[in-house]
Amino acid sequence: MGVPTTMTLRDGKAAECEAVIARFRRTYRRRLRRLATRNERLGDLITSFPAAAFAIATEFGARGHRHRATDLAIEGASLKAIAKACRVPFWMRKLPPEAFIALLPDDLPANEAFGQRVIGQMPDDVADVGGWLQGVLAAERVAGEAVAEWVAKIPGVGRGGANTAPVELLALFAWVSVEKPAMAAKLLPGRWNDRMSIGRAADLTLDWVTAIQSELVMGDAGLRDTWLAGGRAAGYRFVPITTLSELQAEAKAMDNCVASYAPQLIAGQCRLFGIRRGARRIATLEVRPHPYHDGIPSIVQLLASENCEAPQHVWAAAFTWLGKQGRYELPGENDGAASSVDLSTWQQLWRPYWRQKGSFALIPEQAGPQTIANLVRAAHDLSRRANR
Repeated sequence: MGVPTTMTLRDGKAAECEAVIARFRRTYRRRLRRLATRNERLGDLITSFPAAAFAIATEFGARGHRHRATDLAIEGASLKAIAKACRVPFWMRKLPPEAFIALLPDDLPANEAFGQRVIGQMPDDVADVGGWLQGVLAAERVAGEAVAEWVAKIPGVGRGGANTAPVELLALFAWVSVEKPAMAAKLLPGRWNDRMSIGRAADLTLDWVTAIQSELVMGDAGLRDTWLAGGRAAGYRFVPITTLSELQAEAKAMDNCVASYAPQLIAGQCRLFGIRRGARRIATLEVRPHPYHDGIPSIVQLLASENCEAPQHVWAAAFTWLGKQGRYELPGENDGAASSVDLSTWQQLWRPYWRQKGSFALIPEQAGPQTIANLVRAAHDLSRRANR
């Protein structure tokens, strides 16, 4: 590659170029100014094709591609030739400087027809364009062009800025809806389509993540930490409720709402026990950490069938059972400690996606409680954005 000649832009062009550079995020302005002072035509590139100039200035892609694009710009080649050299799709020429709030991802969607369609959906408010572009590119990477085009039409999608996790989760929900991999699709509360409102899609995605969370923590293996041991007292058995099937069976037999308690159990907010006499279900007991004494259990509910108050002798048996526990090791009231994740279930959920598209930050190949917390956070963030 030839060494470009250093030169100063003429006053009029310098002012025009500086005005454009000032519209980029502050993080990148110094690099763009450095590019502009190398050669007058590189300054022209900043004003005529901000995406290509941004790619060169921020060292996007392979070094050889950037150098070739730089040479072509200095030689006065066409913008299409420069775009091709630096691997920036030509449809991105229409993006304003405000669109570039983060480094470009490695694989930009090159389909010009797709690009023209999404550009037609670009927000009028330039303050939203950067987040909008990040969301569209994230959706295309996760789920393909059809989902990205739908995301491009969502009002306010750009308000999330560079945080694309909620859009990535939304796109993953759409991909599973379309591709229907067995386990992940089985947990869907409803399927995405491109006529769906963002509010409806966000609600379904949140419900889906809750179902995934329940399956991972309360699937066949069940909760590993029941806080208290099951046992017997005063002729009653106290049985920990640890799996989704047990939770649903308790709710059906006792005609109560404990089937909805899965998120609270998973988050470490409470534990449930069924009270039995022989094969007969007598009552359902809920334990939470004591609000004033860390590590001490507190019985917050003890209800018979149809949420009727349990008789006093059942309460007496419950306190006797608690007294037999010995040492208590409950989390503090606000610890919110999630239970362990079943890694084999996690991998079974996402293996079809990984085979076709590869893993990404929200669904890595190794998972723990923090991985689930990230999914839940993204789902709630999506729900908040959708309902603004």
